[in-house]
Amino acid sequence: MQILQGYMKDRKFDNLNWGNFDEENYSFNVDEQWSRMESRLLAGRKKRDNKFFYFFLAAGLLMFFSVAGYVYIPRMSTSNSVSNKSEIINLENADAETINDNNLVISSNVINIESSNSTNQIIPINFLKLNQSLLFTKTENEISTLPKISPIIKNKTNKSSRFFGSIGLAYGLSQNTFKLIQSEKTDVVNSRNLREKSWDGIKSELMIGAMITKRLYVQTGLTTARLYTKINDDYTTSTNEILQNQIVKIVVKEGLPNDTIRGSVTITNRSRHDEKYYNKYSSISIPILIGYNKTLTKHTSLSLDGGINVSLLNQNEGYIPRSFTSPDNIAISSLNQPTKGIISLRTNASYNYHFSSKTMLSAGLGIEQDINSRINELEGYSQKFRFINLNTRLVRRF
Repeated sequence: MQILQGYMKDRKFDNLNWGNFDEENYSFNVDEQWSRMESRLLAGRKKRDNKFFYFFLAAGLLMFFSVAGYVYIPRMSTSNSVSNKSEIINLENADAETINDNNLVISSNVINIESSNSTNQIIPINFLKLNQSLLFTKTENEISTLPKISPIIKNKTNKSSRFFGSIGLAYGLSQNTFKLIQSEKTDVVNSRNLREKSWDGIKSELMIGAMITKRLYVQTGLTTARLYTKINDDYTTSTNEILQNQIVKIVVKEGLPNDTIRGSVTITNRSRHDEKYYNKYSSISIPILIGYNKTLTKHTSLSLDGGINVSLLNQNEGYIPRSFTSPDNIAISSLNQPTKGIISLRTNASYNYHFSSKTMLSAGLGIEQDINSRINELEGYSQKFRFINLNTRLVRRF
């Protein structure tokens, strides 16, 4: 081992095995090889750089066209839709139709503007809603001061339902009249006209209706009514009473005792009466009405309706006051009277307040007039009512 190490250290060993490397010429050019290696490294780097370049170029183009599409395409579609419906608007006589408050859109981009600096000029306007302000693009004939454009707000009409229902209550004066048919009833008619006075009445109703047009409507339903008359029966009665063994006469004699004559005596007793009571005239009816409604403001309107009532049930309670020839009152129920079929004309004018598009409260004045009699004319006279009332209704659309 030591011998081998000695040979390896010895220079002769190198000459023996490898020759003299210092004196040998080699064809390997170091500079050329470094240049070749550098060119190869740079070529691969350029290829990788080109890939990243094209990648970032594609990403940048994609982002650019995405932003452009988001910003410009909606504006282009809006301008196209506007241009298809272009018209000329004169600001002095602007039609009340054009603009909505929330979605501010003008149906034209050409506006006729009068200015102190120039006469009528047609100026195209690019309309853009930006922070609720208007952005105008001026033309070559630039106007220094543009008149303020006030958008015309179009009120949205609330489409309400066609049908509606209502409940109502009325109170008023019931005017009572009698008309003579047979002469033999003159005493009765005069007595009733004298003593049976007009009084009050009350009515309730439940109605349903439908709109025929925007303003015309029809209604029907069920009404109950009770009308009153007040009886003032003020009269005097007389009764005769016979008393027996009463002093009838005294005879005076001079110097002698007086003679007392006895016998029966008739005494008349008079009594004064003041009686007050009420007659009741009840009915259940079906109304058939047609009406007209006129809008005043956003929350108020006027309505007028009219038609007929046809009774389904009539009931009269009370007494006929004594006549000049009849000593006692007579119950109304003993008279002939129709139990149904009483027809009356009615009309009503109301002032309405709208809480919403579906709820309304109204107050009005109504008049109802009987066409036929509340008692059968076979009794020799007729009786009719006129009911003048103040009423209120609550109306609900559905």
